[in-house]
Amino acid sequence: MSRQVEARRKDGTIFPMDLAVGEVKLGETHIFTGFMRDLTARVKMEQDFRQAQKMEAIGQLTGGVAHDFNNLLTVISGNLEMLECCLTDAEHREILSEAQEASKLGAELTKRLLAFGRRQPLNPKPTDLNALVEAWQRCYGAVSARR
Repeated sequence: MSRQVEARRKDGTIFPMDLAVGEVKLGETHIFTGFMRDLTARVKMEQDFRQAQKMEAIGQLTGGVAHDFNNLLTVISGNLEMLECCLTDAEHREILSEAQEASKLGAELTKRLLAFGRRQPLNPKPTDLNALVEAWQRCYGAVSARR
């Protein structure tokens, strides 16, 4: 019979160990044997496997959300394109342009989510955060100012 226990190395570190103790009786003499097996590598491999399963589940979830989000963006983008030909007022065209830009940013986000879900390289690029925030403020600041 064996069981998993924690053991301490000479350097003081704790590690998982499989301990099996047996008894042999030779006449009136009892002989006990013990077998120890370091399980560090096995436990690490099991932890890595569980982590890989979690990442796989996150990837699948991310891919599903990205596909659904992309479907919504397609409808929004298509309606914005149809609306574009109807607008003549400059202020309304500016609002439409900001909405189209936000739709493009959403499409880029969707591509990154899909790449993550498929475990493709994300191809990171430097981003000018100031320009990104200014574009966001132009887009959402203009909308909230009109409300």
